[in-house]
Amino acid sequence: MLLNLQRYSSGGSTVGWLPVVGDKINTTSAKWNSNEIYMGGDKGVFSVDGTDYVVYQQIKFDDAKQIWLNVNGVSIPMNGFQTKNVWNNNANPDISIAGIGLTAGIRANQVHNDNVSPLTGKDAPYYGISTQRASHQIWFPHKTTMQVAGVHKNVIKYVYDDGSPVLDANGNPLVKTQETD
Repeated sequence: MLLNLQRYSSGGSTVGWLPVVGDKINTTSAKWNSNEIYMGGDKGVFSVDGTDYVVYQQIKFDDAKQIWLNVNGVSIPMNGFQTKNVWNNNANPDISIAGIGLTAGIRANQVHNDNVSPLTGKDAPYYGISTQRASHQIWFPHKTTMQVAGVHKNVIKYVYDDGSPVLDANGNPLVKTQETD
């Protein structure tokens, strides 16, 4: 089993119906934003549980590629596409390996998930494990069972073309809630 994350959009600005109240939505027009994971509201957490993963990642900005051999599970608090702490992905400091076409010597927790170049700053390049900068990311468990967990909730309010609510038999607005674990 593996977890494969790929870029949210194919280019240009982020478009579509995404909640905007309290959420940080990054434009994908910037060459350093990729936006792999979206967590609605300000309480979302991207979590890959367990320990000891091989992680492959490709950075959108310049196609830099990294492979880490011993990454522990991560739990990253999110707000929309943005990590709550731009300097911390809660990963262990495993070092990326050398190889043809790979960027070696990058700590898995060497991040700055912000709307700036990953090549700017005292610890640059910021190519650590990132749901914002990576255009591809694959997690391969090799010592534990992978446990990817999430909760999703949709609230659907039915309305007519003019915006007036559709009413049920009792005269109440028709609202459906869908939740998955």
